[in-house]
Amino acid sequence: MIDDTAKPRTLSGNEKRKMRSASRLYAVQALFQMEHSAQTVEVVRREFLDHRFGATYEGEEMVDGDIDLFRKILEDAVNWQAKIDQMTDRASTRSCAPCSARPGPKWCKATRPPA
Repeated sequence: MIDDTAKPRTLSGNEKRKMRSASRLYAVQALFQMEHSAQTVEVVRREFLDHRFGATYEGEEMVDGDIDLFRKILEDAVNWQAKIDQMTDRASTRSCAPCSARPGPKWCKATRPPA
């Protein structure tokens, strides 16, 4: 029998911080998966919530994430995707001032295109 009167355990500040950090990592991984697999946000979100949060890999248990934060990051990234893509495209075509001052290719380590 389940005890409905049991109070949920209060998380410490450090536990909350770790959960938020894990949520941001999971969100980046989910967005990468969406971009490279053409899966919808709903499919990827469900996969992460059902199979990644708190999963065990190579004997190490992953931290449970803050579900609300994870959902918000995914929703905001999808809603703002066109603007984010526009901004990153514009930034990736510029070179920094030190690179512009030297002869040769105008790419620095931060903006160098992949080999």
